[in-house]
This record gives sequence, structure tokens and C-alpha cells, in this order.
Amino acid sequence: MATIAQELAASQDADLLKRAIQAAQRQRIPNAQYSVEANIGLLVSLPAGAGSTQTIADEHAYAVTEHARAVAALDEAQAELNAKRAALASPGADPARVTDEYIMHAIGVLFKAPNAEETTTVGE
Repeated sequence: MATIAQELAASQDADLLKRAIQAAQRQRIPNAQYSVEANIGLLVSLPAGAGSTQTIADEHAYAVTEHARAVAALDEAQAELNAKRAALASPGADPARVTDEYIMHAIGVLFKAPNAEETTTVGE
């Protein structure tokens, strides 16, 4: 059985209220919006199905718990991704991508340093 706090949380869930109003309209309840809004506290305390001991508020409380777990898992995964991203070196700073040897060679070619291989320089 749901606690009063869980019933309050369910009755104050705007999305649940909208869905309940739509369900009442679908069942051709006169003044569906007013009727559901006026009785939402009672509605969430009613069984979720024929013969069920679970109420709408019980199901809502379970959904809230599962949602919180899913969000926490996503937050944890996002934190891992953020850490991996922060650890990535920018292309110009990554010596595994553009090695010091590559840069030294290119500098030697550009300025015809004594230890550079014989190649064409820029501007020739």
C-alpha cells in the first residue's frame, strides 16, 4: 500500500494527470478534466487493475524509483565519458598522433637544418 507521501507525489504528477484526463475523455466521462482534477487524490489510491492489490500510487512510486535508478546509471556513464573526453589530448598536443620526429623532420626541411634529409623546402 502506498504511503500518503507517495499518493501525494502521484496526484501532483502533471504528466500522470494529463494521461488520466485523456483516459476519462476516451471513456466519454462528462466534464472529464474537472472530474479527474477534482478526484485525482482518490484516483491514485484505487487499484491499478481488476483484482490488483497495487494502486496507481504504488505503480507510480515504483516508476519513480526505477526512473531515479536509470538517471543515476546514465549520470555515472556520462561522468565516465566526460573523464575520458577530458583525458583526450588535442590533436596538436598528442605526440602519438603528430610525433616529435615528424615535427623535427618538417622543421629541418623547412629551414634546411644540418641534420635534415635532403628535400625541397617551402618557397623553392
